Amino acid sequence: MNYKTKQRELIIKVLKDNMNYSMSAKQISLSLSSQVSKATLYRTLDLLVEDNKIKKVYNELNSSYEYQYVDNDNCSHHFHLKCIKCGRLIHLDCNSCDEFMTHLLKSHKFMPKEGLTVIYGICNDCSLIRRKTLC
Repeated sequence: MNYKTKQRELIIKVLKDNMNYSMSAKQISLSLSSQVSKATLYRTLDLLVEDNKIKKVYNELNSSYEYQYVDNDNCSHHFHLKCIKCGRLIHLDCNSCDEFMTHLLKSHKFMPKEGLTVIYGICNDCSLIRRKTLC
């Protein structure tokens, strides 16, 4: 689907502006301030996923789907780190991931799907905030 609508552009803009986060449909809707109906939002999100413009991932912690803007197709070739405090999504591109993948395959006979692999924890910024409040 390559047609452009005002609603589609608004949804893409919200996701682009929040590239380092995955957002639920509810969060996207709140960011749009009633500029797009819920039915249009869900239909457009599905079309954008089909067109590989955005990524749809299941958040195990919230038992919900979240969406993220994809600026290139390299997102499927690495792991992700997700902060459980602020929701930030960090793209983990490093050689250690390759070593870890090899370990999982050789030692555990398991091959994770890289683009869908999310490790949950607390990012450095949230960790620093937590340390400051404890002192």
